[in-house]
Amino acid sequence: MWHLPLELPFWPAPPPLRPVRLSEAGAPQALMVSSNFRFGRRVSDGFREGFVDSGGSIVKEVYPPLGNPDFAPFLAGLPQADAVFSFFPGGDAVRYVKQRKEMGLNESLPLLGIISTVDGILLPAQGDAALGSLAITHYVEDLDIPGNRRFVAAYAKEYGENPLGYYPAKGYTIVQTLEEALKRTGGRTSPAERLITALRQVDFESPQGRYRFDPVRPYPIMDFYIVKVVRKEGKLGYEVVDIMKEVKPE
Repeated sequence: MWHLPLELPFWPAPPPLRPVRLSEAGAPQALMVSSNFRFGRRVSDGFREGFVDSGGSIVKEVYPPLGNPDFAPFLAGLPQADAVFSFFPGGDAVRYVKQRKEMGLNESLPLLGIISTVDGILLPAQGDAALGSLAITHYVEDLDIPGNRRFVAAYAKEYGENPLGYYPAKGYTIVQTLEEALKRTGGRTSPAERLITALRQVDFESPQGRYRFDPVRPYPIMDFYIVKVVRKEGKLGYEVVDIMKEVKPE
């Protein structure tokens, strides 16, 4: 699994993009190019663990510094591989994805990552450079399920526009989790043990789908989606290419 420093017990770390899925797409070897800070290292560790354990191999790892203004020195001369796994946040992700295209790497070195690298908030700035990227996510804005239809309608009514990226849904689900737990405690937050027990017992429909916890470990059981960045209705969005149903902790 991914190894992430999660402060909140009710928000999941994404499962690894298993090499068996990548092998089907012809990517048994991979590079790793990710931001050199704790989160970037942790998600990369998780990818490496799942990828290698399932028979893949990592050709090389490169970790540019956080806030790096120019990725060309890190991208030039990379060894041949079938794909590259990357995590970069915010402006770094925009610069990284655009420079990959400028250096002709989109075709020769397909991009894999967690959704943060090609998040919906970033896609307008990344433009066509993001097309074809594959990412794993626990939320897609146009997911056609009851929980998400209700969320999108409520969000649009409140803010006058549809949610962009996974952060709005993330915050909404966290509040839903607390609300469901407080229903079980009658609104009481103490003693803490009672609230924690109630959190472990929640089971509801979130924008991502059914949301509940593993009975042994405080890890959400939910669906994850492998998505591809595509152009939809004149703008960039996601095509779901695979669904990992009811992912549980390993």
